Amino acid sequence: MFSHIQPEILNRIFQTELFSRYGAESTLPTVTRTVKGLVFVQLYAVYEYTLTECFSAAARAISVHEIPASDIRPEILSVAFDPIFSSLSDITTQRSWPKRVEILEFSRGSSPVFLSDDLFPSDGSHFRPQQLSTVWSILGIKAPTLIDAVHEGRINEIVEHRNAIAHGREEASNIGSRFTVEEIKKRIDDMRAICLHIVETIEDHCMNADNLREVSEK
Repeated sequence: MFSHIQPEILNRIFQTELFSRYGAESTLPTVTRTVKGLVFVQLYAVYEYTLTECFSAAARAISVHEIPASDIRPEILSVAFDPIFSSLSDITTQRSWPKRVEILEFSRGSSPVFLSDDLFPSDGSHFRPQQLSTVWSILGIKAPTLIDAVHEGRINEIVEHRNAIAHGREEASNIGSRFTVEEIKKRIDDMRAICLHIVETIEDHCMNADNLREVSEK
């Protein structure tokens, strides 16, 4: 379930390193600046892939455990019940009551919980550090979201620069001109560490069914 994620992260980071190296070796200053700016777009893509793919793998792992609804962490039920929650907004208040009862009956029953692996709990933060906290909270992970305090600022920086380029607010060359080649290399190294920490932490947590049960905290 998780085995393909780390090799893909490393492959994408390696491609980004090659791209960055090409820019650094260019004799054209405009090319060098543009490549440095586009590295932020590449790193954002690696980070988004890591988080979304890890959550999909987590959903599959949780489903394989077949934990009864009455035993599973209630936060996880927020994902399991997403189709019902979504349907409630499309029906009248009177007709919503049977759905509410259905939710409560299932949550107290012995039926195993199965999660869709194509659902991601987007919280509107657009993959800033808060999104990590949301995923950690839903899965009940107690380990730190990040291993270095610097990484929170790094994620914010990458998201902001990627968005500025992707939405046309700034040219890649303008953003790239603010960083040296060594500073860009540091950001690549940091994103590698961030992504590997995410996949290792989520995998370690979700492969142990006891971590997913509410009784594990009692």
